[in-house]
Amino acid sequence: MIKNNLTLFILSIVAVCLFTQCDASKKTSSTSGKMGDKKNVVLTTILTDGKNVDLLGLYTFDGIGFEEVQKIPALGKDTFHFTIPKSEPTFYYVGLKNKQKKPILLGQESNPILHANVNNMYKGTVTNSPINKDYNTMMAEVRNLQNEMNTLYRDYSKNQANKEKATEIVGKMKKVDDQKMKLLNGYRKSNPFLGNVASLFTFLSFHNHPLGYDNELNHFTDKYFNEVNFADKSFNRIPAIFEGFKTYASTLTKVRIADKKVIEHLEDKLAKWEKGSNAHRYAMGGSIVALQSAKHAAFPYFVEKYLAEFGTDSESSKMLQSQMTSEMKLVKGALAPDFVQNDPDGKPINLSDFKGKYVLVDFWASWCGPCRRENPHVVKLYNKYHDKGFEVLGVSLDKRKEPWLKAIEKDKLPWSHVSDLKGWGNEVAAMYGVKSIPHTVLLDKEGRIIARNLRSNTLDIELKKIFGK
Repeated sequence: MIKNNLTLFILSIVAVCLFTQCDASKKTSSTSGKMGDKKNVVLTTILTDGKNVDLLGLYTFDGIGFEEVQKIPALGKDTFHFTIPKSEPTFYYVGLKNKQKKPILLGQESNPILHANVNNMYKGTVTNSPINKDYNTMMAEVRNLQNEMNTLYRDYSKNQANKEKATEIVGKMKKVDDQKMKLLNGYRKSNPFLGNVASLFTFLSFHNHPLGYDNELNHFTDKYFNEVNFADKSFNRIPAIFEGFKTYASTLTKVRIADKKVIEHLEDKLAKWEKGSNAHRYAMGGSIVALQSAKHAAFPYFVEKYLAEFGTDSESSKMLQSQMTSEMKLVKGALAPDFVQNDPDGKPINLSDFKGKYVLVDFWASWCGPCRRENPHVVKLYNKYHDKGFEVLGVSLDKRKEPWLKAIEKDKLPWSHVSDLKGWGNEVAAMYGVKSIPHTVLLDKEGRIIARNLRSNTLDIELKKIFGK
C-alpha cells in the first residue's frame, strides 16, 4: 500500500445527478404526450408547477456549461413540447437556465414524456421511453455496486493490520469486481451505447487486479479507464466522460504527487480522445473543474489548452477566462492575497506581518467537529517547529465571540487568531475560496502558496520537507 491510503480517495463519483436519472421508478400519471413522426422526436414535458414557468429550456452540455438548444412557452398551463430531429441517442437537459436540469436521452423514440417539478428537476420521471428506463436501471446498479465497494475500501483501510480480516475484505472486493464486469459485459451486448456509459465507471480494485503493479497509485493512474474504448465515436454523445475525468483528476490532486506528474497523467488520458471532439471537451471540462476545486497549479495550464482548442467566444469559455484570472491568485506558487482582520481583543492583524516565517492559515470554527479534532495535531506541529520559523494564523468562521474564545482556550491554541464573526460570510474565507472547513493554506517566507488543505499526516510530511525531522 502507498502512503496516504489511496483507497480512501478512489471512491468513484457515480451518483451525481447531472448525468444520471434519479427516482425514475416512481409512478407517474398516464398523461399522453404529443406524437412525433419518422423524422422528429417530440419530448412532452409536464410540470406540476408549470403555472409559474413562462419559458422552459432544452440544453446540451459542452464540458463546462450548458448551451441552449430551444426555449419554448407552455401549451396550456403546464405542458411543453420540444421537437428535435431524430438521431442516435444523445443526452439533453431540461430546465431553467440558472436552475437544476433533468438529463434525458433523446434521439430515436418518437414521444417520450417527462413529468417534473421545475424546482426539483432531478427527481423528474421519464415514461414512454425504454432507453431512459434501461439507462436509469443500469445507473442504479452501477451506484449500488460502487457504494458497496466504497464501504469495502473503508473497511480495508481500517483493518489492514489484521491479515485475516483484510483477506476476507479483499475477497468481498473480488465479488463486487466480478459483478461490475458482469453488468458491463451484459450492457455491451444488449445496448453498446449504455455499455459505453457503464465503462466510464468500471474501475476494478487493485487488491484483486495488481497486473504487475507494485503499488496502488500506479495501478490507478494506468487502469482507471481500462474498460473505456476511446476510439468509439459514440462517446461524443456521452457527457458522463466529464464525471469520469473529474474523479480521476480529483484523485490525482489528493494523493500529493508532483504537479508535473498530475499534468503528465492527465495529458496521457486526454490524448486518447480525438482532439477537438465532444469527448475530448467533456474530458477536459471534468479535469478543469477538479483542478479548480483543488486550487491546483495545473488549473490555468489546462484552461489555456481548453481555450486554445475550443475557442474563447462561447459563454463557457468566457466564464473560464474569468475564473482563471481569479484562481491564478490562489494556486500553488501564487502570492497569497494579503488581508487584515481583528483578533479577539479588537487589534487588527495583517497576514503580511508574518513575512519571513512559514505560515499556516487555518480556517476553522468552534462548532466544526473535524476542525476541533484536528487542533491537537496542529498544536503538536506548532510546538515542534515554532522556534524554527513556523507560525499559525487561525481564521474563525464563528458568528459569536464567546464560543470562539472558549474553543481557543479549551483546545489550548497558542497562535494568533482573527475573525470578522460573519460565519460563512467571513471575508477572508471568501477571498481564499474556502467552501468547507477545516481548510488550510501553507505559505512560504515570501507569502507564496506552498500547498492547500494539508491535514494530519500530509501537513506533517510537508513541514518535515521544510524544517527536517
